Amino acid sequence: MTSADERPDRPRTIGVLNESSLHASLKAWRALPGDATEVVVDQFVIDIVRGDTLIEIQTSNLGAIRAKLQRLLRQHKVQVVFPIAQVKHLIYVDPTSNEVVRRRKSPRHGHIADVFEALVRVPTLMREPNFSLLVVLTQEEE
Repeated sequence: MTSADERPDRPRTIGVLNESSLHASLKAWRALPGDATEVVVDQFVIDIVRGDTLIEIQTSNLGAIRAKLQRLLRQHKVQVVFPIAQVKHLIYVDPTSNEVVRRRKSPRHGHIADVFEALVRVPTLMREPNFSLLVVLTQEEE
């Protein structure tokens, strides 16, 4: 049986209900007045459409959207917004009371050079004239 996301007549999306707070925050930060959000283009749901540019927020591995990008780049300018957690605080919440039990700073610190590790998964995209990458250093709570 084919899932709805695999059917060619259905757009592929995780949906805004499943959207992480980081993804939603980056989308709100990047969107300008007049931009359209969550628009279907070539059977894919695009985070932001600004004129002739499609803007995709990717908070995890770039390889996860490789096929989507390859298809979109044939006919569209695509900018990928890729966050790197420069500082991350880990928040522990008691599941019964929903109260913060502990908060600590993660020992891992992201650096701009981390983008090269991400790009290893999509090496051919860098030579595409319609592709651009915006790396954002973030401070996050998880």
